Formats: sequence, C-alpha cells, structure tokens
Amino acid sequence: MASLSAKYMAALGQLEQFAGTTSPDKALLTHLLTGVRVEPVGDVLDEEDDTGLLRLTFPNGHRIEVIAQHYFGLMVAESVQFEQLIAIPDGGQPEVSHSPTQKRIRELREYLRGRHDLD
Repeated sequence: MASLSAKYMAALGQLEQFAGTTSPDKALLTHLLTGVRVEPVGDVLDEEDDTGLLRLTFPNGHRIEVIAQHYFGLMVAESVQFEQLIAIPDGGQPEVSHSPTQKRIRELREYLRGRHDLD
C-alpha cells in the first residue's frame, strides 16, 4: 500500500499537465507549464501515514509544502480548464456554449494578446 501523499501523487500523474513527467520511481512529477516539481512528503510506503502533504519545488529552488487535497483540487480545475481551452479554435468561436468561467478566460486571453501584441 501507499501513504496518502503517494496516492495523491498517483492521481496527479493522471492529469494532462503532468503527463509524461513521472520519474521512474513515481516519486516525482513535473508540472509541464511551470516546471514546478511535486513530490510526496514522508514515507510513501507507510499506509498509516495520512498527513497528505506534498512538497513543491519551484525552478528557482524555492520549496513549500502544501496540503495534497487542496493542491489536487486546484490541479484538477486547471486540467479541466486546459482541456476546454484547447477545444476552442484559436481566434475562432466556440461551437457550443461555454460556462461563464470559460468565456471569461477566452476574453482575458484575447484582451492580453491584443494589449501585448502577442498575435
């Protein structure tokens, strides 16, 4: 069995932003968009360890520990938004109606592209 942190690592590894970044021992993930490395805290083989903490290491070396449940929730939301954003053709109109969040993301993306001459 595995610790709660290790279980969250396994679940995170299924998300798009971590695809293909799992270390051979499955103890380290790298976020594809930010380069942040994610690793479990504690003994991953201790099924009694239910602390559920993850250590994030940023590209500049700064480290923080986060509550795995909350980080997982944010990463799931990010993954869903990423999936939905890539379904919208660049510069095109969505084929189906989108949630207010998706519409706002598209509006902000278009605004910032125009303002900073990214097109």
